[in-house]
Amino acid sequence: MKVNEMVKKEDFLKLFVTQLRFQDPLNPLDGAAFTAQLAEFSS
Repeated sequence: MKVNEMVKKEDFLKLFVTQLRFQDPLNPLDGAAFTAQLAEFSS
């Protein structure tokens, strides 16, 4: 894996905080579904 392809600590924390901010405690979203939604936004 190239250095520029690795997820940096700051990137991980941004994703984590975003996931927590939009998490519904009564209807939790699993990590795979959240990642799929992020992939849709970027394409």
